[in-house]
Amino acid sequence: MFFPSYTTGYEDLRLLIAFLVMAVMFGAESAEAGLSFRWERTIGPGLGDGTTFAGPFGVWAAPGGKLLVADDLGHRIYILTREGRILSRFGTDTGPTWIQYPDCAVTAPDGRIYVTDTGGNRIVILDNASRYQGQIRRFRVWDRFHNPRDIAFGPEGRWAVADWGNHRVVIFDARGRYVHSLGGKGEEAGRFHKPISVAVGTEGLLYVSDFGNHRIEVMTFDGDRVGSFGGEGDEIGRFRNPSGLAFDGSGRLFAVDRGNHRVQVFDRKGRFLAMFGSAGEGPGRFHLPSDVAVDRHGRVFVVDKGNHRIQVFRVVELAGAGRGDTR
Repeated sequence: MFFPSYTTGYEDLRLLIAFLVMAVMFGAESAEAGLSFRWERTIGPGLGDGTTFAGPFGVWAAPGGKLLVADDLGHRIYILTREGRILSRFGTDTGPTWIQYPDCAVTAPDGRIYVTDTGGNRIVILDNASRYQGQIRRFRVWDRFHNPRDIAFGPEGRWAVADWGNHRVVIFDARGRYVHSLGGKGEEAGRFHKPISVAVGTEGLLYVSDFGNHRIEVMTFDGDRVGSFGGEGDEIGRFRNPSGLAFDGSGRLFAVDRGNHRVQVFDRKGRFLAMFGSAGEGPGRFHLPSDVAVDRHGRVFVVDKGNHRIQVFRVVELAGAGRGDTR
């Protein structure tokens, strides 16, 4: 597979970035013919019933036209319509259903909801009606999570957890049994510094957002390294603390470039295709975005964490299912 390093002249890159950013407000054009983005609307901070996002972090396009939002500073999981109306919520102020800092909520193949309770160092499991089912905190006698941040389900029912504080990705089987761990702290290839997000591509490969090393690592669930792309910077194809990842139904990878206040889009081989967003508070602008999801209708949901909202974009002429969305 081709995982590039970007060596185009710096001034040319800056000019192209400026052109793309200017297009954001009315639809950012991309390097891929026919791929463009159109800003549609905002969800939050207020949700219409007196509820306000305190600090949303994760988003997931769930089956049935639902949107799962992890509001980490609000200690709640919200289940919304794609238009932003609250259907239900999970989280209390005490007991096992108190989630200290939820960073993601995703649907498993069996319909249950898995939540990373980052502050509680555990995975919380809910049924499809958002009722508490149990938790995973310690998976070996001597081993436990340290600030888990994200979850992705892959081939054969296996699933991966971005274990931020332990600088690794933990793999479980379909029955929730520990398989092995990938990575470990370091800057060299195949190691991580605060992995924050995981996503599974169309070929079953695992893509890991390596926050502290400013890159995306690609590997198999068995731990074989395939490659990486990115590197620190604000040029096209580089990152300042990459965060949430999501694939669309066409196999394109959406990567939140948190420190550069934008979202970049790549093909599955790591080649740059497009980007949208820039720093600010207005429509189409972000302040420290944290996560992204894409549904089957070509809608892109970006958690604009610093502005306490979710922004919705339309991928023009995009077809296929998006991150976690099967209907």
